[in-house]
Amino acid sequence: PVSIETVDDANVLGGSFRLEFDGEITGDMPVDASAAIMQSRLEELSTVSTVVVSRGGMDDQGGYSWEIEFTSDENGGNLDDLIPYGDGLTTTNTAVGGALVEITSGGRTGSYIQGTFTIEFDGDTTEPLPSDADASTVKEALEALSKIEKIDVEWSGLSAVGGCKWMIRFLEDGGARIHRGDMPSLVVRSYLNGGGSSISPSIEVMEERKGTLMEVQTIEVAAGGPSVDP
Repeated sequence: PVSIETVDDANVLGGSFRLEFDGEITGDMPVDASAAIMQSRLEELSTVSTVVVSRGGMDDQGGYSWEIEFTSDENGGNLDDLIPYGDGLTTTNTAVGGALVEITSGGRTGSYIQGTFTIEFDGDTTEPLPSDADASTVKEALEALSKIEKIDVEWSGLSAVGGCKWMIRFLEDGGARIHRGDMPSLVVRSYLNGGGSSISPSIEVMEERKGTLMEVQTIEVAAGGPSVDP
């Protein structure tokens, strides 16, 4: 939440303030800005996708508080705090104190996928892999298993909340031909978490193409629901 309050009694607030997020600063907002005005100012920033703003009631010196919820995956994960600028605020009695803007973070922790997982193939299991393992890390771990000779791995990169996908192709290794035909499915065991949020990430194996000349399987890590706490 964002709140503006007087330092001492007998002050009545006036003027305006601004907010900064991820390097960009809003236009001036009046001290009694409505929820709609604050939402509009924030969504004008290129670093903000969508937000929902609610405003509390006025205190006896004209101060308000606002709660800002980031609602898009483009601003997913744990976000940096807003930075307030209260240099445009005024009070009716400067002798007893001025006005300040305070940011209270952590109304709800943003989710970001963390932790590890393992991959089992035909009875052999990899060492634990980090949730953000790149293609070479997954390839090396799988090719270390006794029943996998040669594979190709493509990695999608990370989403805003740390989700990703690996596409795994089973290749022939010389004359061994151990990867021909329909291969056993990869089995994943998840030790993932939502990075402090209540979201439980999901991990899924999908067979993209049954093996004839080449088996293709995909592993995908997702946030575990249709939306993500920002």
